Amino acid sequence: MGQNKKNIILLIILILCGLVSLAQCPNANFEFGNFTNWTGRRGTCCPIVLPNPGIFPGRQTIVTAGLDPNTCGGLNMVYEGNFSARLGNSQNNARAEGLYYTFTVSPATTLIQYAYAVVLQDPGHSEGDQPRFQSRVRLANGTVIPCTEYMVTAGPNLPGFNYCLIPGNPTPVAYSDWRVISLDLSGYIGQSVTLEFETGDCDLGAHYGYAYIDAISCGPIETKVYYCQASDSTLVEGPEGFATYSWSPTGETTRVITVPSNVYTNLTLTVTTVTGCVLDLQIVLDPIPLLSSIQCEDICFPDVNNFINFTPPIQGYVTNYQWDFDDGTFSNEYSPTHTYLSPGTYNVTMTASVIGTNCTDIANCEVEVYDIPVIPGIISHD
Repeated sequence: MGQNKKNIILLIILILCGLVSLAQCPNANFEFGNFTNWTGRRGTCCPIVLPNPGIFPGRQTIVTAGLDPNTCGGLNMVYEGNFSARLGNSQNNARAEGLYYTFTVSPATTLIQYAYAVVLQDPGHSEGDQPRFQSRVRLANGTVIPCTEYMVTAGPNLPGFNYCLIPGNPTPVAYSDWRVISLDLSGYIGQSVTLEFETGDCDLGAHYGYAYIDAISCGPIETKVYYCQASDSTLVEGPEGFATYSWSPTGETTRVITVPSNVYTNLTLTVTTVTGCVLDLQIVLDPIPLLSSIQCEDICFPDVNNFINFTPPIQGYVTNYQWDFDDGTFSNEYSPTHTYLSPGTYNVTMTASVIGTNCTDIANCEVEVYDIPVIPGIISHD
């Protein structure tokens, strides 16, 4: 039987999985390396007015990993993956830019998540004249969905922002590290919605504001957590991007919790968005009955060893088997054969893992390969 069942957490969290994003919201995370499925606009600030349609190089830009030059080396330009989008730039002239992604909400795309980072010069103007970033989700009729609107303008002591002075420039730069926002669209299934992101320079024309957008993903409100039935405990992780977390029936208030395996079938995670709205996420705990078992036999060198795998198949899942024969060779067959090149004692392990999950179980056995006995010759004397 498996030897790693105690004190091992085996799980897979499907909440807001990037694979779901690729299937339901193609290129929302810019991993095509371009603006496929996105639209753009350009205009002036402040307020932000964007009469000119189109993606304009330098105003809406795909970027790769590296440090933003205006944050004293404090901000990576990509949150995850290979690409992000920079909205705006470090030029000024009271310009403004927008990026927009439109899709139809389905049961598989009711929970939206995105990451953003903001870089704003802080010249100390009145709030209405300062550089800014804003985001929202809008219905096809122009209505902004409640609890989806966010806006920040440059200023001193912004919560969660860092400040940097670029050599030769007396105007400080306020920048936020990457933040994750999660939004509930479950009340709008079947409707077309648009994610909107906009940046603006200062109204007086001498100071800039821009932002990075990344990791936009679409997922369902109700999700599954798969775990190995034989494990003692299961790690359950809520999505990033909420201000508070409350689990029921456990009563815990952290984003990540550990629960005993085979105790709960459902959990409710009540979260509060950064804009103060409350929603419930339903999490189904689905055990995977993976139980590995193998048989080994002692042999005489150089006989072939037949290894027997008793691990039962799991309906609805594909299981991978990885054998380690303890002599530098391996096999992924279900019940392999193997010939050892020298006598000795070998500790054989077979790792069974369920494809698409993090459920793994290990079985092992010891094989003794005996040397061929030598029978002394009979010596006769006349």
